Amino acid sequence: MFNPTYIQERNLRKEYLIIQRYKKLIYLLQRNTQYIHSIVSSKLNTTNNLSQIWIKFTILYKPPEFTFWENSLLEFDIWILKSYPFKVPIINCRSPIYHPNFSLNGNMCSLEKIANFVNNLQFEKKYDIAHILFYLNYVFRTPVTDIDDDTNERACYLFCNDRKRFEELSNDCKERAKKYLERKYKSLQFDMINNNRKFNDISLKFDD
Repeated sequence: MFNPTYIQERNLRKEYLIIQRYKKLIYLLQRNTQYIHSIVSSKLNTTNNLSQIWIKFTILYKPPEFTFWENSLLEFDIWILKSYPFKVPIINCRSPIYHPNFSLNGNMCSLEKIANFVNNLQFEKKYDIAHILFYLNYVFRTPVTDIDDDTNERACYLFCNDRKRFEELSNDCKERAKKYLERKYKSLQFDMINNNRKFNDISLKFDD
């Protein structure tokens, strides 16, 4: 027998669990202040059932020190799929970047390939947002050039064979990335070198 009350309660419970998982991801991102300057925005997909996207985060990321990308700030979009944590997220760097594991339009190579290379493990349930950030940091500390991937073959070749030229192109992208953020967030006036946290408010943009 059809019970509308039961259906409504089940949907409310499902929505509640989704919101709780969402808040947990926000919390984990906020804790990682070493590499995340700020969460610019976050959007939870609550209506479009056809979309595979569950959450989209936009963050400002601080690459590790003693790398080609130190003292810079990069804008990243992270798309968490509805099948997360069983499927890897999609990561795109919106700032100009020159890196062996990022295409010229900012698409990062598969995290699953990086995970297999580092740990010889499949991307499993235990790979939560903290593990995602771990692998993001990993490719900046140690760009992975020994995987079957053609994300940026030219950058990969220069990184392995001509570090001087690679550094020149990387520095050029760092300057363009700085100008990109200054134009986009000009009202925020954050310190690009010291990465001071001038803003860290989260914009919770729920679909109507």
